[in-house]
Amino acid sequence: MNRGPNQLGVVLSVSYRCLAGLLVLASCVDVNSQSIPDSHAQSNPVKSETDVIESVSPANCETPSTIEPRRVYLQQVSTDSLVVSWTGGHSFVCVWNERSTLVGVFAGVQKQNHFSAHLSDLSPATRYFYSIGGQLTETAYSMTTAPESGDVPADGAVNMLLLGDSGTAGVVGDDGEFEHEGEALAVLEGFRRHQRSLSTGTNLDLILLLGDNAYPSGTDEQWQVSFFDVYREELSGAGLLPTIGNHEMGYAPFDVCLFMDIEQCTSGPFHMPLPGSSRSSDPSSYDGDGDGPDGTTMPYLDIFEIPMEGELR
Repeated sequence: MNRGPNQLGVVLSVSYRCLAGLLVLASCVDVNSQSIPDSHAQSNPVKSETDVIESVSPANCETPSTIEPRRVYLQQVSTDSLVVSWTGGHSFVCVWNERSTLVGVFAGVQKQNHFSAHLSDLSPATRYFYSIGGQLTETAYSMTTAPESGDVPADGAVNMLLLGDSGTAGVVGDDGEFEHEGEALAVLEGFRRHQRSLSTGTNLDLILLLGDNAYPSGTDEQWQVSFFDVYREELSGAGLLPTIGNHEMGYAPFDVCLFMDIEQCTSGPFHMPLPGSSRSSDPSSYDGDGDGPDGTTMPYLDIFEIPMEGELR
């Protein structure tokens, strides 16, 4: 449902509460802290129904990477494992601890439009650095695993970014101009400004999507422009949990006479392809441009790896 994409929402800081809105921050504060346990180097290729792109070893992480991935995001972050997904770049992930010691090399598997690597045997509440292929540099990504059940992160806070109806950054009007240019970036800057004001620091733990994050029909490119390009920095370090919205489900025929008074309506219902109107439960029926099924699965189901068997704990 379209809930007013040009409404920027608010940024809030509360203790052990999560308030819903277009963009809300929940900051849960405690005085406890966590130590950083040791980890041991390993080589752990991914096992999947798809082919591993290349075999990897620690030697793969000793040379500079010359290829920059287009999108990098984390999923299914738990106490001892997580999923790194990305497009472009090399097909493996190198992981180091805070002492710059290599603790794992993980091969990615090719999905429809991206790679995914399942990182395992990690330690709870521990910060790691990682790269999409290549040696450790000052520009390496960082991530933190979840604490044990009942504990809080080492910084004493759980910071969450909730985003709903936010995917309009790439929407282009009939005049060829962006209809909501700068709005998503203004919300993001408000969030970052609030993060910088927190005494607990700026670490972001979780990004929760509330739906309609890629207008108008949830194509892979719309996800890139409206979401991955906007929140690039946050996505490489915080866990991501999605919720599907009607706009991610694509186009479907819709009786426009329900809300339009046009000549064709004089003789009865008049159906036109409308983004966000699909009610099909069949992913193969996905239509990203209004001219019928694309012949591929819904991009939402390709981009995200939804927990199905209690992977998060």
